Amino acid sequence: GHQDHHRSGFSAVQLFLLLRRGVVTEFAKLAGVPISKSWSPSVTHVIASTDPSGACKRTLKFLMAILNGKWIVSIDWVKACMDGMEPVDEQKFEVTTDVHGVREGPKLGRQRVI
Repeated sequence: GHQDHHRSGFSAVQLFLLLRRGVVTEFAKLAGVPISKSWSPSVTHVIASTDPSGACKRTLKFLMAILNGKWIVSIDWVKACMDGMEPVDEQKFEVTTDVHGVREGPKLGRQRVI
């Protein structure tokens, strides 16, 4: 079928956005990755908007992602995935701090879930 070009490594990826779409929508189309309109447990990656220092604003969705052990990554992860059209290492792009200075929050959440 026409799904063949989506046989990428993104088959299990589902995005949730905390920022304007733009490049993410393009990526989602190319990779065949769904963007969830609302929070759901099937979301795998939360794409967070960061301020210039790389800190993420804490929102309810951001906290949900932490509690559920999801990847919280910056838009740069999406761009890197687009470059090679394959998943790249999330850790390089993980958003570790929010504006209140809670470092490693997402990582701790993920380790608790495991």
